[in-house]
Amino acid sequence: MTPFRAAVAADVQSVMTAHVAFPALDPSGVPATFSLPIIRSLRTAIGFDALVVTDALIMEGALSGDGKRSAAVRALAAGCDVLLYPPSVPDVAGK
Repeated sequence: MTPFRAAVAADVQSVMTAHVAFPALDPSGVPATFSLPIIRSLRTAIGFDALVVTDALIMEGALSGDGKRSAAVRALAAGCDVLLYPPSVPDVAGK
């Protein structure tokens, strides 16, 4: 978390998640983009209150599991603010 603490101290206005697991931060093995404990830690333990942006949601690491729409919903539920490159806006919106 040291790089994120330094970024917050430097008043960075956004950070990007990664579609990789950090078991030390979230033992469930969920990628950071979809991890409520990781995003919550960024917000509370580090005090980051600006934008959390996903990495591209068309990447394999984001689409594994239950599909395109689910990736966007799971990222938002975890606390991400901006969805980068969702596969299809109508899919995300459920249209």
